[in-house]
Amino acid sequence: MKKAFPIPVILLVLFLLLPVTGCSQQQVTIESGKLLMMGNENIAFLEIANGRPTGFSADLATAIAEHLGLKLEVTLEPFSGLFSRLKAGRSDIVMSAVTITPERKAEMDFS
Repeated sequence: MKKAFPIPVILLVLFLLLPVTGCSQQQVTIESGKLLMMGNENIAFLEIANGRPTGFSADLATAIAEHLGLKLEVTLEPFSGLFSRLKAGRSDIVMSAVTITPERKAEMDFS
C-alpha cells in the first residue's frame, strides 16, 4: 500500500519554494547596476563615515543590494524631502525611520 505525503510536508515544501518564485523577473533600477538609496541625515543608525555608509540601515541596504547583484549608493537628505525625491525618481528606495500611514501606504510600498 502506498503512503500519501502528509499535509505538513507538502506545506513545508511550498513554503521553501516561495522565495524563488519571482527570481526570473528583471530588476529595474534608476541607474543600471546601482541601488540608489536615500536616508534621513538626522538618524543615528545611518551615517556616512570616511565616504562609506555605516549603521544598521546601511548594513541592511548593502545586503539587499548584494542580493540583487547591485552596488549600493547612499544619499542623506532632510526627512522632509525624502518622499518627493523618491516620487521624482531620484532614488530607488528610502531607508529611514518612516512611520507607515494610510496616505504613505497609498503612494508607495513598504516592507
